[in-house]
Amino acid sequence: MEEYEDYMEQDVPETLLFETEYFDGNPVRIYQVDDYWQSASYIEENMRFELVFNYMKAFDRAFEHVRTDADILLIGGAGYSYPKHIIAHYPEARITVLDNDPQAEQAARSYFFLDELIEQYDLNNSRRLVSVTADGREYLDTTDRRYDLVINDAFNGGTPVFDLCTLEALQSAKQTLHENGMLVVNVPGYRDTEESYFLMDISVTAKQVFEHVLIIPAPAVTDSETCNYVMFASDSCSRLSGMIAFDDVQGRILYDKDLQKIEDTFVY
Repeated sequence: MEEYEDYMEQDVPETLLFETEYFDGNPVRIYQVDDYWQSASYIEENMRFELVFNYMKAFDRAFEHVRTDADILLIGGAGYSYPKHIIAHYPEARITVLDNDPQAEQAARSYFFLDELIEQYDLNNSRRLVSVTADGREYLDTTDRRYDLVINDAFNGGTPVFDLCTLEALQSAKQTLHENGMLVVNVPGYRDTEESYFLMDISVTAKQVFEHVLIIPAPAVTDSETCNYVMFASDSCSRLSGMIAFDDVQGRILYDKDLQKIEDTFVY
């Protein structure tokens, strides 16, 4: 993996690729940014298209609402963990992976078994997986494409991409959805939701745009006090399994004009 390490040291100094044993006892390859595990893949051949992280497993709750032949947009490709899962487990689904790093797809091909997926599922011909290099916010603001499911999993290390979380961004995301579509957002926080200020802020913001905003916790397998939450927003889905009561929260509405303040006051 020396070639990969050279590339990361040259272009993204805070990024690291390494292999370790996961908490379930299986070997994994980890993509780490700013000390945060950004993506992971099992190494064993029969597990390479399976999900490692709980929050990505929670993404699948969306299929309690959207069709299994959904047209999906994923913002934030990293190691292509979730796209591999979609292609392998939802044979009628199609997924567009959007990442602002032009080398993200090649890194996933070389080190996270994306090439194996492409060959096994004949993706060069089926077009079920499409990779796009673009800024996430710009794409949402300008695309004419419509999707059944839009997933925001874009992070800079442990920090969300804030211009994808504002009122204006969520309005643009809604415009990319079909009538019964759903927006899904990976949100960092604490196990105590009362300390998860950003989770409260983005939930309050989403409620200005969507009729229903549902929250599902996806705790890490460690004893860390931090936690991932997955937010599901739509105009037509009022219940998902595993959702928690999160209705009467107090938070601020996030606006584009306040992006610097949002970044300065973010607490994870």
